Amino acid sequence: MNSFDINLRDYVVKIDELIVLIEDISKINWNIETAEQFCKGKGVDIGQRFIYFQEEIKKLNTFNYKELLTKIWKSKNHFETIEAMSDIEFSAYNPPYQGYIKSVIKNIAREIDLFFEGIKGQKQSGSYMQGIIKGVSRLNIELRPDINELFEHFKYGNKNYVIFGKNGAGKTSLLKNISTSLFTSAIVVPAKRSVRAHEGNCISTYNNYTLNKMLEDNESLLYLVKELNARTLKSYEAGASKTDVLTTKFSEVFSSLGLEREIVADGETLYLYGDQISRYPINAASDGERSIAYLILATLLAPQNSFLFIDEPENHLNGALMRKLFDKLESERPDIRFIYLTHVIDFVESRKNVELVYLEKSKCYGEWKFKKIEDYANISLDVILSVEGTKNDIIFCEGNRSSIDCRILECLFPEYEIKPVESCEQVKLHVRGINGLETLFRRKAFGVIDNDYMSEKEILSLNKNKIFPIGYNEWENLLIRSEILEYINNCHLQKEISLIKKEVVKLIKTKSKDAILSDFITKRYSKMLYTVKLFYNENLDKQIDDINLKNKTSLIDEVDKLSKKIDESEDYDELVSIVPAKMLLNVVAAQIGLSTDEDYVKLIIKYLMKDKEFNNSVKKMLNITFD
Repeated sequence: MNSFDINLRDYVVKIDELIVLIEDISKINWNIETAEQFCKGKGVDIGQRFIYFQEEIKKLNTFNYKELLTKIWKSKNHFETIEAMSDIEFSAYNPPYQGYIKSVIKNIAREIDLFFEGIKGQKQSGSYMQGIIKGVSRLNIELRPDINELFEHFKYGNKNYVIFGKNGAGKTSLLKNISTSLFTSAIVVPAKRSVRAHEGNCISTYNNYTLNKMLEDNESLLYLVKELNARTLKSYEAGASKTDVLTTKFSEVFSSLGLEREIVADGETLYLYGDQISRYPINAASDGERSIAYLILATLLAPQNSFLFIDEPENHLNGALMRKLFDKLESERPDIRFIYLTHVIDFVESRKNVELVYLEKSKCYGEWKFKKIEDYANISLDVILSVEGTKNDIIFCEGNRSSIDCRILECLFPEYEIKPVESCEQVKLHVRGINGLETLFRRKAFGVIDNDYMSEKEILSLNKNKIFPIGYNEWENLLIRSEILEYINNCHLQKEISLIKKEVVKLIKTKSKDAILSDFITKRYSKMLYTVKLFYNENLDKQIDDINLKNKTSLIDEVDKLSKKIDESEDYDELVSIVPAKMLLNVVAAQIGLSTDEDYVKLIIKYLMKDKEFNNSVKKMLNITFD
């Protein structure tokens, strides 16, 4: 790919060479004699004896080569995957993830080069073996494929994220690894942050500090203010106006929080003041004021299109101020992805534009496993905001925050609070309950649910109660209709769309027909029974027989009509509008070159957020008006 400064194929070859070398090393019983034999085999002069570091050589007998080889193989897979990507596929990732991938590739390439440089051109066997010993140890530390698994969750869209997990899950070591290896694309705000300025002389090592080093230092505010001033000076030298420089933005963000305080950078110190409050230095400020200044600086100084990890963001902040601060920071830097690490439910509930990632507790230090929250049915998290937690009108939908309908509705109707609940029936209950007490809640509620083969009469009845079945059997039906499929295909790989449609139609008419009809029978019969009331009396047997007799003819007739329509119709949109589309979404995704149906959904969400015209066209397809 042209977007990388190195030849990816060259490094795949180097990694193969490294794998062979590590496998050879792993098979040897290391001592002075075998070390000399190994060096001879590599054409290395053995004039220097090993007697002075034989214990160091023996360490190679206890090294975990299996773990290292696994990391190296994963690194090779990373290079091969990126090498095989087209520029169009790579551009589908959001900019922060693109930057992260480039950092990972750069880091792996650097470590491979360092290893070979450490053993290359050594004239003496002792130096050669020392290079091997140091090299395998460094590779095992610096190659971190588990971190890559975390960032896989951050590929698409403009969501922010909350990572949570039990104590001892490895959060601290994870952040340490991220801050040291990915400091050009990932910034870490530690939980134990010292938010004070240095009161003595300037620290001479400042010029060697990365932003991550500044944030974790005991005199963090000194470094951050110096960096703020340095970047402001560069902006002025480049011709920027006062309104566009970082010192001005810093003061404006602080002022917007309603603290009745202003803040200014004077030299290398921050000062606060108010209408009737004398100016005082940041070290005399409250913990909350210092934390706010620190977090604003970290956000403004973060590199363009980076990831900003904030550990325990709620520290020293009350609920209202916490919500206001992070709302402001997110709006100030829409180019970066905010990754919050917290156990505090109040904070999770304060973030609306987030996905949740669960950090599993691992038995081994330096190993991490990540799962989406929906994969854990037994995790107890109260993540649904209370009705009083929002000032907006509410749209209830089925599922959870990761469900397709919730994610699409958030893109289409950002002016509403989108609330996912467990089921269709829960949607109906919540909408009716809130609208029945409108004077108490002071807002309206609406419901959006799947059509699920509803009759026209059922739909009209629900509409009267502000509950709107979408014009499709399921949300997946909407996502694969021609207009959306063609739009995503044109933005992605530009496959032959007619062939994709033929494949889907063929699948509906052959392999999927029985499953489609079975799904229809189950849903329609359930709805028929749901509308009937039974009474306990001596005629109970007759009541049940009458219900079955009445519904039998109607159900069979509907099934026959659907079966005939599937057999006779060749129209793609007609067919995908009437069948359960969950089973078809993966087929469509595969046909346009995507790995999973989730990748297809994420691309739709990306362009709904990016393309206003596309957003409006999808909104019209729903044909729902809230009033």
